[in-house]
Amino acid sequence: MSQLSAKSKVIILLVGFVIFAVLMFFLVYPYFDKRNKDILAQINTKKLDLIILEREQKNFKQARTDIEDLRSKDYPPQELFSRDTKVVKEIKVLEGIANDYNLDFSLQVNGGVEDFKPVEGLTSELFIVPYSVTLEGAYNNVLKYLGSAQKTSFINHTTVVSIRAIEDGLVEAIIESNFYLQE
Repeated sequence: MSQLSAKSKVIILLVGFVIFAVLMFFLVYPYFDKRNKDILAQINTKKLDLIILEREQKNFKQARTDIEDLRSKDYPPQELFSRDTKVVKEIKVLEGIANDYNLDFSLQVNGGVEDFKPVEGLTSELFIVPYSVTLEGAYNNVLKYLGSAQKTSFINHTTVVSIRAIEDGLVEAIIESNFYLQE
């Protein structure tokens, strides 16, 4: 067998290097690239989870501070939800607001105690009491009523407000809202 010349050895070495480079670029590098992208996606997901958890922790600490502050205020949080199934106190407050603004006031609780639904997603016994208020009076006074009704000492959640003109600058407003009762 004859010896390979230096030129042949260089050509074989170059061909071997080209084959090695082609294998690296088309097989090995894409594999590592895909693996790096997967790891980067996992890292980004974990970073996002960390940011969310840090925000939740910050909000939890702030909520704890806020609750402590609220306990010392005129309306402590345990009094935000009535235990009175007839919601008499709440109705009197809303009626008083309507009287302050010269509005004809009518309130109707939609359903009875057996119809009240528990609030979804909570572990405590909190029930929704739907009601509707009908007001008649000046448009500006209706708007003032709406603002004052949202600033009461109890929680009421307005879901629908319907206002229509009736005569001589007077309007009729129908407001659908919810009281919340704690059992």
